[in-house]
Amino acid sequence: MKIEVIPDKADQAGLEMLELSRMLRQAREEVEEVRRQLRRHSQLEECRYALQKQEDALTRTTANCVKLSCSLREIVQVYRRTEQKNIACIEEQPPAHRGKEEIIIFGSGYGLNQTVQTILYQ
Repeated sequence: MKIEVIPDKADQAGLEMLELSRMLRQAREEVEEVRRQLRRHSQLEECRYALQKQEDALTRTTANCVKLSCSLREIVQVYRRTEQKNIACIEEQPPAHRGKEEIIIFGSGYGLNQTVQTILYQ
């Protein structure tokens, strides 16, 4: 399994999730306000109860969006740090020195194989 992280896109997705959580919080506050206004009407108890359930669901969804956004941003930070460490590690290492190895080219005559060997190990 290959996972490719594009940090800029992941950051943008995290910001979009935060914006979504703000919108959900605003929707929850509006539902809460309607529920408060319905308290004046005793015959609308079922409606208030249904609104309370919606308010609770919006609260949970908002919290989940915030958690997802924070987790995504944390993944991006870890990815960037790891990428920087890998680049630094690659830059610090001296070029690998290969010893003389026998390279065999299959399906060709001896002359081509000998020519490639000569070029590789001059």
